[in-house]
Amino acid sequence: MNTYFLSLFTSVMPLSVNGMGVIALFNTMSKGFCLLTRDEWRRVRELLGRPAEDQTLSALHDNGIIALEGTDEQAALKLYREQIIHSSHVLKSRMMVTYACNFSCLYCYQDSKPLSMSEETARKIDSYYLALIHQKHPRVVMDNYIGGEPLLNFEVVLNSASRRYHFCLGKEIDYDWGITTNGLLLDENRFNRMLTANLKHIRVSLAGPEKIHDRLRPDKEGKGTYKAIIKNLKNIDQRVKVGIECQYDAGSEDYRQIPLMLDEMAAGGIRADEIAFTPIQKRRHETRFMCGNGDYAIHAWLAAEAVRRGFPMHDGPPGNYCMADIRNYLIFDVKGNILPCLLDCGELAYGDVFKGIDFRKEAKILNRRAPEKCIASCELAPLCTGGCRLQEYYRSGDFNGIDCPYGMLKASLEAHINTLAIKAFEQNAPDLLTHAI
Repeated sequence: MNTYFLSLFTSVMPLSVNGMGVIALFNTMSKGFCLLTRDEWRRVRELLGRPAEDQTLSALHDNGIIALEGTDEQAALKLYREQIIHSSHVLKSRMMVTYACNFSCLYCYQDSKPLSMSEETARKIDSYYLALIHQKHPRVVMDNYIGGEPLLNFEVVLNSASRRYHFCLGKEIDYDWGITTNGLLLDENRFNRMLTANLKHIRVSLAGPEKIHDRLRPDKEGKGTYKAIIKNLKNIDQRVKVGIECQYDAGSEDYRQIPLMLDEMAAGGIRADEIAFTPIQKRRHETRFMCGNGDYAIHAWLAAEAVRRGFPMHDGPPGNYCMADIRNYLIFDVKGNILPCLLDCGELAYGDVFKGIDFRKEAKILNRRAPEKCIASCELAPLCTGGCRLQEYYRSGDFNGIDCPYGMLKASLEAHINTLAIKAFEQNAPDLLTHAI
């Protein structure tokens, strides 16, 4: 007979669904999910830690909810993280083509400056990147052009994306590229020209309905931008995937007006493939936006309001892997430096496209050590590598510091588990919920 114990990475959540009390179990490493009645859970707990053979125990083990005695979960966590960090199936990049911007957002963490990528530098970056694609031959290449406002350097974006698209086409590699934009310059002409290079997705930032958005995200002359952005979004007409990043101030009540924006989008026929609600974060310079994530319930409320209106939200478990940790995720700045995050030009660069990677600098960036409690006793460890390095860098100057996102991750995970439980009840009779789903 086997002896089992509850996995360190299993979250146990009592729920009431349709008036029935159940226990939801979710493992953050295996992503296994099970529902048990409270009586069944009580019986399972009595069996843990002693030799037993039981159908429910077997189902829980198959889903990763419980583990066999003698299993080294810390070793498993290390291997799990290594697989994510060094995965070669997908190669990603972000191209920071300009630091210039046509907006004066009150909360921007980057200082707008007249510094843009030249066509010559873009070609050099692409030469370096295409050689890397040839060497690694991933299944998918995913690139995102960013700024500043990347459409201010439109020709460089279009030419670079076209080169990469045709290269991957010749290698039979799926190529997915998009652009993160404030949306003001996303007119019909630019959009159609990007389609010729097989544009796949755009991501547009909004901050709420017109009054709130125009106060937080005016143009350089202080004028409103909301109406022009909405008009441009209507013209896209489902030809590419659209993501909306809605940034809100967790320290004010403005977020309560965001559903009005969602109603306006729906009424105007604007489709979004994903909406992400992101609290305005602190920055390194003086700012009045100091609440950061704020109350985690705000995010959950906004997500529920979006789903209620038919807008899709990310429906998987939450995650907080820093892009600086992913070895097949490159960030190029306007001068061809390779950065670990969205920093100023050349800041903390660990190489460039002219000389290659400086492995001593790269090793220093990778020298991030989580506290023992994070490794040995946190059920969310498989979802996280220590939070946002950029926020900790701004706060303490230590890019390898820990910015613990436990509260936000936990709240997001609980919302995800609740959604899974509701779906399970819709698909199964309650008497079938005593085994893994």
